[in-house]
Formats: sequence, structure tokens, C-alpha cells
Amino acid sequence: MRRYHMQQLKADILKAPHHGSRFSNSSAFIQAVKPGTVIFSSGYLNSMHHPHPEILERYQRAGVDIRRTDAHGAVQVITDGNGYEIQPHESL
Repeated sequence: MRRYHMQQLKADILKAPHHGSRFSNSSAFIQAVKPGTVIFSSGYLNSMHHPHPEILERYQRAGVDIRRTDAHGAVQVITDGNGYEIQPHESL
């Protein structure tokens, strides 16, 4: 099992590795990063069926806010350097 140095990993917002593929988002990785929000970048009706349902469940169990470009359209992150706001843009 791969070990992550927790002090090196931390993210308020995480762009999901490999579009949410089944083997790119382990429970250990999610626990190490502890993201508040994860963004899955994948096309609507994509041929690889990303994000994988098992991965979505892992993030849900970890209490992570999930945003998906295939379901919500483009995702915009707005920050002033101290805080952030995430806005979906279904029309983009």
C-alpha cells in the first residue's frame, strides 16, 4: 500500500485524479488530502463512464462536496485569496 505524507497533502478543492477513474482515487489518498470539494472533469456520456460509481461513493463517505462537469456543466472557482466560491455553469 502506498503511504502519503499527510503534512504534504491538503486541499480545500481537489481536481479528481484521472477524471475519477476507479484506480486513481484510493481511500488512503482521499483521507490524506481531506478535500472539502472534489471536481470531476469529464464529458457528458463519456466513453470511459467517469467518474466511476465506486469513486463517487468513496468521496461521499468521506463527506466531500462533489462537483461534476458531466452533470453540472463547467465549474468555476472564484477566490479572493482567502476564501472561495464554486459556481456551476450548466449553460457552458
